[in-house]
Amino acid sequence: MRRELLLTSTFIAVLLLTFFFMTQNTRFESNTVVCQHPKNSFKVTYAKLDNGKMLSFEKNDQAIKELPIMELGNSIFQFEDQTSNYKLDLTKRIATETLKGETLVYRCDHKKFKM
Repeated sequence: MRRELLLTSTFIAVLLLTFFFMTQNTRFESNTVVCQHPKNSFKVTYAKLDNGKMLSFEKNDQAIKELPIMELGNSIFQFEDQTSNYKLDLTKRIATETLKGETLVYRCDHKKFKM
């Protein structure tokens, strides 16, 4: 009886460890940030936040552009699109766009997908 109990508990422990490591190691990750302002809206999609990594940027349903991440700190990152500078704060869920001295503040929604 003890031998069966030991084998069963060992099997369950190994199974739980396997599931734990499977959930921690992702093969694919996608992050989508959609930001809204009464004048404009934009969507940013990226795999991982790193300096110099590329992100997809789409503003007002125009063509998607690939832009590099310029600055990165904690949960804040910055990038530039032609004449606009963007700064996204993922913890506060806000974004700012600076265009010719004018600053627009956006409300954002962040969705993360892992597989």
